[in-house]
Amino acid sequence: MDFKQVMECLEITEKRQELIARFKNAGENSRVVLLLQKAMMELKMHKTPSGIHQKTIIQHTLRFGDVDECFQKFRLVCKSWKDAVETIRFNRYVGNTFFCNLDQKITSQEILPASYLGKYLPLFRKLNMKIMDLENKNKIFALVLNNMKKLNAIKFVTEGGEDLGEQFDSFAFQML
Repeated sequence: MDFKQVMECLEITEKRQELIARFKNAGENSRVVLLLQKAMMELKMHKTPSGIHQKTIIQHTLRFGDVDECFQKFRLVCKSWKDAVETIRFNRYVGNTFFCNLDQKITSQEILPASYLGKYLPLFRKLNMKIMDLENKNKIFALVLNNMKKLNAIKFVTEGGEDLGEQFDSFAFQML
């Protein structure tokens, strides 16, 4: 059997399934299975690939994905991925929909852990907030002030020329 035929057994689904079935039929202590184990050990298949824990590579890859998916799924892979996700900064807006959903959760008294928001909000470098839609402005303003630093862009959307009050003035001044 030449190299091309060996590769076909591994690459073609039907042949690969037949190969697996033959290994199962041979038994775990059979000579062929032990030879396969030895070959896999020589190829270092039992070790994690190099670069899998390199923070810069992980962060560069994650920049192409969705922020929520990164935070909710990739962060759970392992400690090095968790660190990479929690320290990455996306040059994207945390949008008004996030703040509207957060406002609804505060109103309905659903508890979001402060640690979650304390790790999620710093992922963004840009802020976009529609002030008039928020009922719990003070709580949301406090969360933003405590967790969002070194922003590249800040965008506050208001309706008309209405006075937003001293609360907003204080918040905007502290943000700037």
